[in-house]
Amino acid sequence: MALLSGSSHYERLVDERGLPSLEALQLEFCRERYRRIDRFILLAVIGATQCARAGELRRDCGLYVSSAVGPLGSNVLVQEQMVRQHLLPKPFHFVNTLGSAVGYYVARNLELTGHSAFVSRRGGAFLSALALACADLESGAVPQALVGAVDECVVPLEEHRAQMGLASDAPCGESSTWVLLEPHTAARAARRLDILRADDWSGARELLSRTLAADDTVAFGARVDVAQARERLGGLSGARFDHSAIESASRDGVRVGRFVSSAPRGALHLIGPGGRTLLRIGAELDGARDRARPS
Repeated sequence: MALLSGSSHYERLVDERGLPSLEALQLEFCRERYRRIDRFILLAVIGATQCARAGELRRDCGLYVSSAVGPLGSNVLVQEQMVRQHLLPKPFHFVNTLGSAVGYYVARNLELTGHSAFVSRRGGAFLSALALACADLESGAVPQALVGAVDECVVPLEEHRAQMGLASDAPCGESSTWVLLEPHTAARAARRLDILRADDWSGARELLSRTLAADDTVAFGARVDVAQARERLGGLSGARFDHSAIESASRDGVRVGRFVSSAPRGALHLIGPGGRTLLRIGAELDGARDRARPS
């Protein structure tokens, strides 16, 4: 359990004409013009700084960056240099293949002094980072947690879809979603965020049956078969399912970003792979009511 006191969401569709420019956002959110960074790092710095400006960031805030596949562009570049061109990669190109390098630049831009973690997995990367951040908040290891999900897209899209296992006509995009979390005991106006655990889809259905309320939305994270999931969750009274999201590897982050930025009336129930993780973000902004609190 935690309180969500700030958020930001960047999301852009990508077509064959090329990647959208980040120049204006870089000028707005970067303290300096960093040299030798790649697009993945830039997306993270822009998103994290935008989120930090929406809340009250402490310098000892913990940093948790997540991504399904990490810096895809730099990895493709280095592989092309080594395999196709038979050249040694440039040092900074090689360093940027490591997703954990993003933590240094985000911390530098925000002048953070707390610890940093990078979480990478094909399914549920953002949910895993949120769970780690909530555990650290609960134990008192950090006073705040800045948690992000970053995914970039590479062109040509035909190759990108093949790398990500997407359909040949799937819409592709890039995203940078961030939330600022406080301990659940903080006396601050914020949404409540709960991470619930289940053994399987039947367990997820039982949790939803106890927490789902009017105006709530049910959505699914990355690597979840939506048709199969809906069938296994069938019979839920009043469930409203949301399928609108770009085909991002960290689709769970995109779902959360869209939900928070739209300021809906109901709560969001986001289900991860296998139905084993359920994220619930409440709709109340003042934290005064604790509707349908799970036992």
